[in-house]
Amino acid sequence: MGNKLIVPFVFSHKVDKRIFAWIFCKYADFCLRNDMPMITEEEYCRDEALIDSYNSWDPQKDVCTVLAPDREILKKQLKSVVITEDERKTYLKDLDIDNSSKSRIWVSVEEHKGFEELIDKKIREVEARYGKINVIVTWIRYPALAECARKYGIKVLTQEVSSVRGGYTYKEVLGYFNFGEKYTSKTIQEGYLAVENQLDQEVVLSRKEILALILKKEHLEILNRLEDAIYEFGVDADAERDAFFGKYSDISQREIIEGVRRLIDPSNVLARYHPHTKPENPELEFDIDDSVSSLEWILKCRRIVSGISNVGFEAALAGRTAYILCEKAPFYSAGVHSLRNMEESITPIKMLNYMLFGYFAPWDLMFDVDYILWRAADPDPIEVYRRNLSYVLKKEQLDYNEMSEISQEQRIKDILSKIHGLSDNEIERFVKKSRNKPYLEILEIQESCQKKLNETNIELESRKSELAYYKNEVKTMRDSTSWRMTKPLRNGGDILRKVKKMH
Repeated sequence: MGNKLIVPFVFSHKVDKRIFAWIFCKYADFCLRNDMPMITEEEYCRDEALIDSYNSWDPQKDVCTVLAPDREILKKQLKSVVITEDERKTYLKDLDIDNSSKSRIWVSVEEHKGFEELIDKKIREVEARYGKINVIVTWIRYPALAECARKYGIKVLTQEVSSVRGGYTYKEVLGYFNFGEKYTSKTIQEGYLAVENQLDQEVVLSRKEILALILKKEHLEILNRLEDAIYEFGVDADAERDAFFGKYSDISQREIIEGVRRLIDPSNVLARYHPHTKPENPELEFDIDDSVSSLEWILKCRRIVSGISNVGFEAALAGRTAYILCEKAPFYSAGVHSLRNMEESITPIKMLNYMLFGYFAPWDLMFDVDYILWRAADPDPIEVYRRNLSYVLKKEQLDYNEMSEISQEQRIKDILSKIHGLSDNEIERFVKKSRNKPYLEILEIQESCQKKLNETNIELESRKSELAYYKNEVKTMRDSTSWRMTKPLRNGGDILRKVKKMH
């Protein structure tokens, strides 16, 4: 394998192993297909009850998952370098606490000498058996792992599913694919600035084109709802459910709620809880959303307020102003960071394209050896953008170069036709301007004003013609012989009138 060794690292410590089971199976499948070793906790490979749970998902419904590996193949063919329970007790004894969330936070965002020593030991074991490691792939970017990898000259690739994750709403799956520090927006900001001007020469999709490309057919009606909004604000009511909110946020959930309450009548706010954490009797005075998906909730609101950037990104995708009230929020750098700024702030379309196709990566490529090694070699960011978007388009029988040569209107027609199989009449519904109520009201006013303007112009032209006619009549009269012959009489009359005024 030489310098082409890519090693997944799966570690969850006190967190229920079943939560990370599908991730383990995804990486196990990668290792078995590509003859790669893995560093993981021994339970994932040897605990019979945990292995039985690997059959609890259906890859046909959840496209992120894979079929559970055969237990015999798992035990005999997977090149696993395991972290044992005894090793955890030795190296992580000060993290032997009951609160799994707090334990996970500690090893996920804090430096830990014992954890670093444990990882160092496992890296040495892998390299002693299989050779030099080129890349370590992980779902969580542990500071201890990053520090160990740095010492050995190994690159750490952090992956995770993005907001575009298949499921109920989306047909595409895109994921975070980051060799830099994951829990910061700095990487995104720097990456976008590096390609911002170059994107003017590339295929940059409109918001409608993007949504037509990634949405399931049954949700295409969203394209005609981008101007809809029932509520002024949508509030993420339980951002604190996110394990990293407490670490990175400089504002509490209560402060977010109070900030919105001071700005606007509560009747104009729609709050949403995560389906897994929604209380039976919410105490908020706002309306509570019960939409199946977060995107449905977002479409009901003009502005979305949260402390979590994934929610903010999906709001940007729908063309909403996203308030991410924590400047240190990971993943997403755009949006508004203070409720003091009430101006509309829609994420620039080039930034949105970069996030989707330059920062995120197509799900299949995330587990492709050649792609991982190509990315590890630090290619030009614009090449990454072009390759990712080309891959997504090609999968749908669309060509990047051809898309760059045709009009925006033709592009969306091709997307709707080739990907979703829509007829010309069906396509027309999405290509024309959305006909929501506010738009129709504006359109009616516009048409009424135009009608009055047309009538006024017609009347004006009629008056101009009439004036020209009388001017011509006066000129004809004044040019006549009789008018010239009677001029002395008219002058004499003028003199007599002046004399009478003098007396």
